[in-house]
Amino acid sequence: MASPLKPMTSSAGGGSRLRVLCLHSFRTSSSILKKQMDFSGFAADVADLVDFDFVDAPHTVPNDKVDARLLDLFGEDEPYREWWNANPAPDGSSDQVYEGLYDAMKTVRDRTTQFGPYDGILGFSQGGCLAELMCRSAWAADGSCAFRFAVIMCSFACRDASFKSIYPEATFDANEVQNSDVPLSVNHTPTLLLAGGRDRGVPPELTGRLAKALQNSTMITIPENNHAVPRLRTEQQKESVRKFFEDRLSEKSASTASAGAAGRM
Repeated sequence: MASPLKPMTSSAGGGSRLRVLCLHSFRTSSSILKKQMDFSGFAADVADLVDFDFVDAPHTVPNDKVDARLLDLFGEDEPYREWWNANPAPDGSSDQVYEGLYDAMKTVRDRTTQFGPYDGILGFSQGGCLAELMCRSAWAADGSCAFRFAVIMCSFACRDASFKSIYPEATFDANEVQNSDVPLSVNHTPTLLLAGGRDRGVPPELTGRLAKALQNSTMITIPENNHAVPRLRTEQQKESVRKFFEDRLSEKSASTASAGAAGRM
């Protein structure tokens, strides 16, 4: 298990690669996401470009609340966790209230403060929703987003009523509420969205709706994939994903070189 206080990485690390913080899906765990990324081959496809670090959600879940298929796959000894629990809005609308969301955001902030900096953030399903929200949060030391890019897998726009008005292309109800105390802005973060053509949990149309709310996004739908960490099945898919990371690595190298030149002035 990876605790919020101990880094769990997919490789030994290195300055020539990107560091990416990974957020698992609903009622799974950091160790499960690592297994999913290894099993799908996704981590191996970009291993020369990226070091992945995995963090657990703050809220534990008893086994009787966990999908039986997950228990069959990963066992009953796994500590299952969630970033939040979605409840119906009290006004009877189609909105939701994400119980535990602010604790989830704090967990990501604390992880970044302790073990960062990270270049990017990756999230699968519920973790993808949180990753996108974190890219809108102005909480780095200089008041900017702490992540230079995001990778969002099989995910959706936040439906918590507190944040819904920040998604003009992805609203679900006419009533818009903005009462969050988290400073949020338009998301210009370069974002790669990966959707599964056979995903019944989060249909690709929902991921596409999120993509429309982003200012700098690329979406790839993998026709054969269901609700799972994407398996890149064709060379074109692998090349497209690798190019996204290569472009981010080039930007990082250019930024580092520029900062070094400025320091020598």
